Amino acid sequence: MSYAFINQSVGKNGRNVREDVMSIQIRLNRWIMESKLPEVPMLAVDGHCGAQTHKAIGAFQKLYIGMNNPDCRVDPGGRTLDTLFQSLISPQASRAAYEAWLRAQATTPYKPPFPGVDMPVEEDKPYWEKRGMLWFGAGVKVGGMVGPAGYDWVIATMYNLKAPSNKFILRAYTRRVNGWGAGGGAGAIVAFVTGIYSPKDLNEVAFDEWDWSLAVAGKLSGALKLAAKAPVLKALATSARAEKYADLETVSKAASVFKSMAGVKGMGDESEDWNGPTKPSFAAMDIPIGGVGMEAAYYRGITSFRISNVHLD
Repeated sequence: MSYAFINQSVGKNGRNVREDVMSIQIRLNRWIMESKLPEVPMLAVDGHCGAQTHKAIGAFQKLYIGMNNPDCRVDPGGRTLDTLFQSLISPQASRAAYEAWLRAQATTPYKPPFPGVDMPVEEDKPYWEKRGMLWFGAGVKVGGMVGPAGYDWVIATMYNLKAPSNKFILRAYTRRVNGWGAGGGAGAIVAFVTGIYSPKDLNEVAFDEWDWSLAVAGKLSGALKLAAKAPVLKALATSARAEKYADLETVSKAASVFKSMAGVKGMGDESEDWNGPTKPSFAAMDIPIGGVGMEAAYYRGITSFRISNVHLD
């Protein structure tokens, strides 16, 4: 869930506070992912307000505010901010005028937000014929909260449901803000990513939403239900901590067990032509055995990603 609120202006000649910039980048990426800002590339959600973010703001102002000369800035309480966080908005400028404005802007070559991350090479056939949009895996999570602030850190081995030979290692970092809680913990998780064909896409998106955590290490009910599968689940942690691929069979068994327990819908169809939900999403679910710590929290979380060890067929 997102809210139309920033503390300082973002964009050209703005104050560009990191948290405000990330909020605007996240929201702009929602419009871009829904093809509502044609020819504008996805933004790196890094809190840095550079030429690409300026251009995306200006493109939005041109097309949906109808500005003849966009100022490429979002101000608190301003029209651009209010419109950016709405959904049923019609274009206020012609496509020709919009494209002419884009061509007139100075362009800067895009650079990945994380230098050195493995990127897939050019492929010999369309990627949508090679893999689906659902990835599943398992790993470990560490997190906690004191008062209004906290964090979660996840590392997991991820496989593509349609083509499991496609795999990567995922790191997800969530900053907990605007909430309240106490405690912390660590343990094994199963993870799901939907809405992407290529792992590199996760380097360019982030999520901003409200969430809650209620965890007690060694929950009795969870331990009883999963006792028979404990060897499978315990095998996940060693690989994740060593940043190596976990065994696919082990991951598959753990994910299947936990999905059936948790009642996850829409993620269990393993037919060849099923691609999964089309909008990007990420979920990391605690496995209720073998963890340590206690926690109760409700918070707004801003999650960003980094991927590595990518292998695509």
